[in-house]
Amino acid sequence: MKKKALMTILPLCVAMAMTACGGNADTAEVKETTVAEESAEADAQTEAEAEEQAESEETDEYYEAGRRSLYGLDGAQIDLADAHTNFTKSQELGNTDANFYLGVLADWYGYPKKDYEQAKVYYEQSGDNPYAQISLGFLYYNGQGVEQDMEKGKELFQSAVDQGVVEGYYGLAKVAENAGDIETALEHYNKVVQEGAEQFYIVSAMSDIGYVYDNGFGVEQDGTKAVEWYTKAADLGDLNAMFCLGRMYEYGVSVEQDGTKAVEWYTKAADLGHSEAMYCLGYEYYIGFGVEQDGTKAVEWYTKAADLGHSGAMYNLGNMYDNGGVVEQDSTKAVEWYTKAADLDYSEAMYCLGNMYDNGFGVEQDSTKAIEWYTKAADLGHSEAMNNLGYMYAKGDGVEQDHDKALEWYVKSLSSFPDYEVYKMIVDILHGEDAAEKWFEESGDAEKMMALAGLYRSNYSENGEQVLPDFDKAIEWYTKAADLGNTDAMKMIGYMYTLGSLYGGEDDLEKAIEWYQKAADLGNADAQSYLERLQEQ
Repeated sequence: MKKKALMTILPLCVAMAMTACGGNADTAEVKETTVAEESAEADAQTEAEAEEQAESEETDEYYEAGRRSLYGLDGAQIDLADAHTNFTKSQELGNTDANFYLGVLADWYGYPKKDYEQAKVYYEQSGDNPYAQISLGFLYYNGQGVEQDMEKGKELFQSAVDQGVVEGYYGLAKVAENAGDIETALEHYNKVVQEGAEQFYIVSAMSDIGYVYDNGFGVEQDGTKAVEWYTKAADLGDLNAMFCLGRMYEYGVSVEQDGTKAVEWYTKAADLGHSEAMYCLGYEYYIGFGVEQDGTKAVEWYTKAADLGHSGAMYNLGNMYDNGGVVEQDSTKAVEWYTKAADLDYSEAMYCLGNMYDNGFGVEQDSTKAIEWYTKAADLGHSEAMNNLGYMYAKGDGVEQDHDKALEWYVKSLSSFPDYEVYKMIVDILHGEDAAEKWFEESGDAEKMMALAGLYRSNYSENGEQVLPDFDKAIEWYTKAADLGNTDAMKMIGYMYTLGSLYGGEDDLEKAIEWYQKAADLGNADAQSYLERLQEQ
């Protein structure tokens, strides 16, 4: 009975409900529309979720492909261009972690070019990625692309450590190493190697351990350990480790010199975009060390380094075309490359450009431009440029004769490099050595007196006879400068008495200590250091 009653009541309720809603036809249409809309919405949501899932998978694929190319994972070849392409695609699809690797490429690898400011942007766009924060810390710590703020750098390193990110110890290791605490630095480097997860910091720590043993910083120098750690890092793609191995084998630093191995490691680093390795390869091909001499390949590698902004490579290209030999001599190309290097403040290139304009090699002769470039080089401490300026003013060569300016530049040249020939020029202008010495003394200028003292301390032979050093004269002029309060002169007197026998005098440690003490009492840190060493003996 209950079932029957229920079946009777249900149609009545439905009928009442339909009447209340306005009738059967309209309600059916509404119901059908609602169901269709809900079905469409469900289909759209499913489709959107599928697209989102596909996009996420695509983003991850690009990201992982970038890491494989960056590190040579899963049998892949290290390919910075491919890594950059894949990380860029992953970033464009919304993966903020890809920004970290784009920053690393611009910052540490210099790909597609060294760009600290762009690296900073990438790191900041990485959100809370702690690895990016560590590298951002290095930018602040070193003042690269930002105003230097070492404390902020340290804070970012420590913040990563506080979050449980072991790689933060890599930054703290650098801080400890710079402070001379090598024991703590090695402890932190090893912690990163043993417990770290991000390969970039792991291999960097390996390379830095190698560097410590390579140079004997705070530990006994050990070439075997250096090679061991460099090789571990190099095998995992660290460009700097590859370069350092090349340098060790090139110069025989703590290992047996081996030109073939040097070229092998330089080539590996250069093929991955290391500009200094490219420069070194250019030099090896230029001189034929570890490889057959090949001017064409030298130009090729120097040009690759130059294209990455290496001023030394630009200068060497200029020098090759200037002098000819392994390449055809071409003064016009020499000027072109010298100019590129000079525009990057490479003083030797500035000097050479001055010489090209001075003599009209590859350009129209122009004394004004010659003086301009010589002056730029001289302002950066280039002694030969100073000497040439002195000569031009002394002789009125391309400029109005001016003995005062000539003397000014000759003395600067003498201060930079003690050349007896330059001193003879000064003597010539002042009409004799006695007059020259009088001029130096009456100047009341301690720096000029220091320059003359340095000359008398130097070695010089003329016509097979030893003219310098002259111990007594050096002491005389250092003393004149010291009497004017110059603490470097006091320090140098101490130095002369420490090694007097090397300069034609006698060792006198008592006098050495006396003069070092005078300089140290007036705040000369070098003198204090020398004094402490002597007192420990």
